[in-house]
Amino acid sequence: TVTVPFKEIITGHVVLLVDGVVVDTTALTSTGSGVARTTFSTSALPRGTHRVEAVYLGDDNYRADAASATVVVN
Repeated sequence: TVTVPFKEIITGHVVLLVDGVVVDTTALTSTGSGVARTTFSTSALPRGTHRVEAVYLGDDNYRADAASATVVVN
């Protein structure tokens, strides 16, 4: 789950990459309380260490941005 706090309603899409490969693109859903959220499933990841990156594509009010993390699947 990607959760993003904002002062205004945010729209747009998030792209999820695993090890540099796009695995999903979803629209953000505003909760109405300054938070936007989207959820991805990575249950098919094989064992090992993976780089997971979420890329927000931006909208009329906010610029694009990205964050990544290393995930270990045992």
